[in-house]
Amino acid sequence: MERWEIEARLNRSRASLLETYAAMSTAERGRPATHSALNAEVEWTAGDHFLHIIDPEQQVVEAIRRQVAGDEFPYPALFGSDGARLTPDVFLPIIHAKNDAWLADHRRLTFDEIVALGAGVRARTLLVLSELTVEQLAEPLRNMPWSVFAASIAELFMLIAQHGESHYAQAAKGVEARSASA
Repeated sequence: MERWEIEARLNRSRASLLETYAAMSTAERGRPATHSALNAEVEWTAGDHFLHIIDPEQQVVEAIRRQVAGDEFPYPALFGSDGARLTPDVFLPIIHAKNDAWLADHRRLTFDEIVALGAGVRARTLLVLSELTVEQLAEPLRNMPWSVFAASIAELFMLIAQHGESHYAQAAKGVEARSASA
């Protein structure tokens, strides 16, 4: 996979999400879409899905930085205090709780502030992409939860783009289903 392909994919995905969410009214972005993966009493709005994609992107980029720097465990949340890898039934609720907490801390942001926050994170993503060698992009992932979806650092960058698109699809499906049942 070529660097230009990764950059183009990241840029197309971000532009598409920006245009799609900007075309929504504030009321549309505020409509309940899905429930939290951790707590069925917590609803995520369509706008929450747009906001949510920012934090995992920063987490992924930080893990990439750590791996390239030689850290054997670039995503520490995947491991317990004893150093043992957590099982999905333990790890996933921790991640879902962090997602809900991050959203709760950032829901007060306006759409413009969310766009700006996302732009800053994407700029850092593109900076890290620009700093990696071809060999580093081809490195297999080491001790990361995304190894199920991506085999290399290059593929992990592509997963960032897919994550946003996936959340938009979830939000759209959720809003549509709730509208149909109303």
